[in-house]
Amino acid sequence: MHTSAAVSLFIFLVFGIWSLHKRFQKIEEWHLHTQLFILLGVVVFYWIEIPTLHIVLRESVIQFIFALLGLLIAGLALYGHIVVSVVSRLLVEILVPDNPAAEVQPRLGPAEALEQQQDWEGALNEYSVLSKIYPRNAMLSVRAANVLLKLNRNTEAALFFERAIKYTDKAEDNLMLVRRLCDVLELLGERDRINAVLRAFVERFPEHETSKSIMDDLIVVRDTENGTKEKIPVSDVLLPLADTPISQDEK
Repeated sequence: MHTSAAVSLFIFLVFGIWSLHKRFQKIEEWHLHTQLFILLGVVVFYWIEIPTLHIVLRESVIQFIFALLGLLIAGLALYGHIVVSVVSRLLVEILVPDNPAAEVQPRLGPAEALEQQQDWEGALNEYSVLSKIYPRNAMLSVRAANVLLKLNRNTEAALFFERAIKYTDKAEDNLMLVRRLCDVLELLGERDRINAVLRAFVERFPEHETSKSIMDDLIVVRDTENGTKEKIPVSDVLLPLADTPISQDEK
């Protein structure tokens, strides 16, 4: 029993840390059913761990209480974001059960009002909440990214653009977001990441008219004036792609 408790504790900690990385570093969120399954796993973990603690620490009630509090705090820290996400989604289902459009049409009024007041932090908080309720809504990620650009938080904006790209299935719309992301990554000086973004677009939309030119430009090698070979910089690829780079006003 002690072995199973140790294994479950290891999985509990490692998976919890990974979930935080996915949520706050990758800005990704799982389906509701997946989140409910994870929370069920957390319940099973406590069902295994608490009796084990009681047996191991049966001679010290105080140690048992502190160990139990530590487990509960760890669970809240590692999986609290999933609880918040599930509760918010369930509340939406309860409040608007008969509105099929509500799932894809979030209410943007408060966030847009804050943007008009140039309250960028407030608008960002609104979009962040909405993106938790509607994790696959690419438009919300784009709006959050635009606000982050205004706050000069380009690294975070890039993550939201990546999330928007992931959930945009139409090639033309996806390409527009790829252009925006590449512009932001250019500002950050992350040329390797730009290269990866462009290649990902080509792999996802190989039949698109832009894909072949992107791939050709990415792999071409040119002769320099001194007779050596050099690979074309990624910035050369961006010129035909980014016809409308991010303006200062958009930042």
